[in-house]
Amino acid sequence: MNILLVSIIEAIYIVFIMNYFKTKYNFAHPLTYFQNDYLYHPVINVSKPQNMVCDFGKDVSWLLGLYFIIRGLLFKYYGIIINKINIAVLIVMFIGSLMNFNVTIYFLPIYAIEYYLFSS
Repeated sequence: MNILLVSIIEAIYIVFIMNYFKTKYNFAHPLTYFQNDYLYHPVINVSKPQNMVCDFGKDVSWLLGLYFIIRGLLFKYYGIIINKINIAVLIVMFIGSLMNFNVTIYFLPIYAIEYYLFSS
């Protein structure tokens, strides 16, 4: 499978879901409520669709998108090294996504694709 193509699709998905996707349903736990404006995300269901990701998550999504594209470009030349870096990035992504369970759920397809691509 073409790693670059998959990486570009994953980058687009991450940026879209974290910045533009709107929903009425919320999986965030009240314990993940932050009063800080930069980390604030809703923790209840809402009547009008809205983005359930904090500004921090939106900013990080652009960095993750950039990482996935760079990873796709460099994988052909530095496969083993990129694979090790990729594992670390995915672990940090998962731990960071626990700040907002919506993001954890949004990232499940990414984790599944990454497991399928790099589990060999």
